[in-house]
Amino acid sequence: MFPSVEDFDKLVEHLGFGHCPRSIGNPRQEFVYASETIYQKFLKWNGQKSCFISTQGYDNLQFEAGGRQAPKSIIYGLTFFDFDHDTKPENAFADAQRLSEFLTGINVAHWVQYSGAKGYHLQIVHRPTRFKFDHKDGSSEALREIVHQVQAHLKTSLGLNTLDAQTMGDPKRLCRFPFTRHVNRFGIPSERYATPIEVNTLATIEHDRIERLAGRPKFFMPKIEGDKLTLKGFIDRIGITLDAP
Repeated sequence: MFPSVEDFDKLVEHLGFGHCPRSIGNPRQEFVYASETIYQKFLKWNGQKSCFISTQGYDNLQFEAGGRQAPKSIIYGLTFFDFDHDTKPENAFADAQRLSEFLTGINVAHWVQYSGAKGYHLQIVHRPTRFKFDHKDGSSEALREIVHQVQAHLKTSLGLNTLDAQTMGDPKRLCRFPFTRHVNRFGIPSERYATPIEVNTLATIEHDRIERLAGRPKFFMPKIEGDKLTLKGFIDRIGITLDAP
C-alpha cells in the first residue's frame, strides 16, 4: 500500500515535509537532499525498520568536530505533538481530539495521525520561517525554549496529560511518516501502519475503529484547513507571553 513516487512527492509537500535537506532515520539519522531519496529509503525500510522524518527542514549544513554535520539554520514549518499512553491509547486519542478541536476553533492549519501502536500525533502546519540554530551563540537553545513554552502552555491550559514530555521543545524531532508500518524500538513490526485521520471525523470516530483501519489503510491526502501562520503568528493568535529564552 506504499504510495507511488508521484503520490509520495505530493504528500511530502502537502504535509509540510517539502524543504530539503532534512533528516530521515530508522531510527539512525542521515541527511537527505531530495524527496526522491526519501522515497527510495522508505520503500526499502517499510515493514522492516521504522520510517522517521524530521519535523523541520535544515539549511547551512556544516561539519563540526569529529566530522559530524549539523545545520546552522532551521526552516521551521511544523510544531509536533506526540500523545502516548502505555495501556489506554484511547486517552492519547482524546488529547489529540482536544487539541485539534481547539486549533479548529481558532482556524489554525493542522493534521492528525494514529501512530500505529499506542499513540497519536498532531502537527501544526506553519508558514515556514528560517531561524538561526547554532549552539555556539545560543540560538538553538532559544528556539527550543520558545517551542517548549508554547507546547507547555497548551498542555496545561487544555489538560493534555498524555503529551510526551520527551518530545517537547525539540525542533529537530523525528516523527513517523504516514502510511509506513509501525516498528517498535526492538525492531518488531506491528500489524498496523501510521495512518492520518481526517480532522472533521475526529468527533465521530472511535479509537477501536481507527486501529482496525490502520491494519490495511488506503492512501489518501488528508485535508488541511485553516491558516498557516508563522510560529510567531501562532503565538500571537493564542495570546501567550513567553518568558525570554
